[in-house]
Amino acid sequence: MSASSASSSARALAQSALTGGIDPTPRRTTVTWAHFLRSQTEAILAMDFIETVTLTGQRHDIRAAIHHAGRRARIRGATAHPTYAWVTQASGVIHEYHHVA
Repeated sequence: MSASSASSSARALAQSALTGGIDPTPRRTTVTWAHFLRSQTEAILAMDFIETVTLTGQRHDIRAAIHHAGRRARIRGATAHPTYAWVTQASGVIHEYHHVA
């Protein structure tokens, strides 16, 4: 998407900026990139499905919620026969886990 403007508009805007009519953006020295990334880990919550094989050779699917800030993974369910309903339930579990953790 593009927008067009007259060259006189751009010239007027540039002139206004040069003469002190538009303040520059403030320097953000308080937030570093590392600080920003650390703050984002509080909100990162992931769901994962893991397949495992028991000692008897039976396959099981495990649903796990992973909270990055707390560095915890919690088992949210396991089944030998995953269904569509079991898999789609994961989105509700994320919401529940996020408010509990």
